[in-house]
Amino acid sequence: MRMVFDDQLNDYICQGDVIPWSVCDVLPREDFSLVVLFSDGTWRECDCKPLLQRAPYKELSSWEVFSRARALHGTVDWGNDIDVAPEYLYDHGI
Repeated sequence: MRMVFDDQLNDYICQGDVIPWSVCDVLPREDFSLVVLFSDGTWRECDCKPLLQRAPYKELSSWEVFSRARALHGTVDWGNDIDVAPEYLYDHGI
């Protein structure tokens, strides 16, 4: 584990070994799925429609909100304290 300065956060963070299911990039699709690039080099597509039925994800049922998905600190984040566990995306992706 090592400390590195994160310009985005303007603070120091801890960095350790690369976790295989850490999110590196994400592309939201209009069918409410995400195409996700993981740190192990794999791309997986995950259908997020089942998540949209549960709090706090109901807010994402609007394309305007869902399309704001971004890779941030190893997961997919939409802001407003809404993110999804990267291991969920990895396990449910095809």
